[in-house]
Amino acid sequence: MPNRIIFSLIVLLVSLNLSYGQENIPSSYYETIDPPLYGIVIKGDNVIINTEIPDILSKKNIASFVKPQTLAIITSIHKSLPYVYIETESIRGWFNQNYIQIISPEEFDKIFNLQKILLIKPILIDDVVYPPATKLPILKEYKKSFKVLISTSDGFIEKHINKKLATKPLKPRLSNLKMLTKIFNKKPYVWANNEEGWDCSGLIQDMFSFFDIQLPRNSFDQINYSDSIDVSDRTLKDKEKILRQSKPYFTFIYFPGHIMLYTGKRGKDYLTFQALSRIDEKKIGYVGFFPLKKTGLLKKVTKIGYISLNKLDKKYSSLNHPKEDL
Repeated sequence: MPNRIIFSLIVLLVSLNLSYGQENIPSSYYETIDPPLYGIVIKGDNVIINTEIPDILSKKNIASFVKPQTLAIITSIHKSLPYVYIETESIRGWFNQNYIQIISPEEFDKIFNLQKILLIKPILIDDVVYPPATKLPILKEYKKSFKVLISTSDGFIEKHINKKLATKPLKPRLSNLKMLTKIFNKKPYVWANNEEGWDCSGLIQDMFSFFDIQLPRNSFDQINYSDSIDVSDRTLKDKEKILRQSKPYFTFIYFPGHIMLYTGKRGKDYLTFQALSRIDEKKIGYVGFFPLKKTGLLKKVTKIGYISLNKLDKKYSSLNHPKEDL
């Protein structure tokens, strides 16, 4: 079966991925592309929810950031605006057509089938920012670098990426999860993600992508991917007891609209790693370690879930490449 067909099936099967756009505007505003085109993102940008409002780039109208070199299926084109409707492994929505390059089905298959590296530090290639967790297809591995294939508006180019800047997919170990917190710690909180910052579910998704696991994009679906229990009616002492029995770095903590990673007990409090916008009226605005009790977040928690990485790796990973420690 061609890999582009497998990709299409992944897009369909992971139906709980975020979908924005076509249901918000009349079909007369866009033209369906049949058969669909295959493309690759050449500059990262956010998808747009509704193309028919006056300020289409307002905060309320932007959704998930799509990283450069992301494969996509193009199913529709807007008749008057420079936007196409794309479907990736984790998001669907309207995307700036100037930032996506059409490729042939054979090129799509080749890129899909190549083993990927993930960036652990941001890099700049031809004025395009590639943030951490960006996946790049490997052509050849050397002692100190990876030769990768990059799609541009002028065609494909080859680049060497120093191994200090990237890694192959990692094994789901505690040491690797701790290392990943160092990559994202103190980065800005940015709604829907962008080249420099993350929101809560975008952070969780990108962290676990280093294990070749494709988690869904929003917090509600992420907690429901885990083996979770409802603690909305539990007392604070009950929640503390559950956390004491939970596995640090493999446990999600959730309340409506927000998700975080439990990282262990510290003194009499319980530490989490999260992208936090604010606590009530107090602005926070960055990724970091935050205690649950001192911040008052523990009382808000409604679900606690354990992530079984072996189960998720088999069920939700789009690729099955060898994994290694960093």
